[in-house]
Amino acid sequence: MIDQQLVDAFLDGSLPPSELDHPKHVRLVWADLRQHSLAMTLERQTEGLRRFVQQHGADEKFHATITWGFVLLVHERLERFGRHRPWREFAEHNADLLTYHPSPLAAYYKPETLRSELARKVFVLPDAGLA
Repeated sequence: MIDQQLVDAFLDGSLPPSELDHPKHVRLVWADLRQHSLAMTLERQTEGLRRFVQQHGADEKFHATITWGFVLLVHERLERFGRHRPWREFAEHNADLLTYHPSPLAAYYKPETLRSELARKVFVLPDAGLA
């Protein structure tokens, strides 16, 4: 599935759950960020993922902080690495983003923060290293 088809299928609800593993979702975010602003991508991905999990009876899987965290990380890496580079190169140079366990977000968040109900509902600022 080419990138725009992947984004469209995710946003319109036609993407089957079996087609959305973590690496594919990172690619979806990457493709969306190449076409839209960070603010628009955050909105599209947050609302798209909420609809996706609701549509498939998995509301408990939505996590706002993880969603925003990954969108922000992909955005930063995309800007550092170069927007014009193809997915294959981006993935090779940012392999840590394709791993869910251990999550690259662990460098930014205390485990208890990511487990919190607040972090599931809304984006919570990073707190690793804070007293």
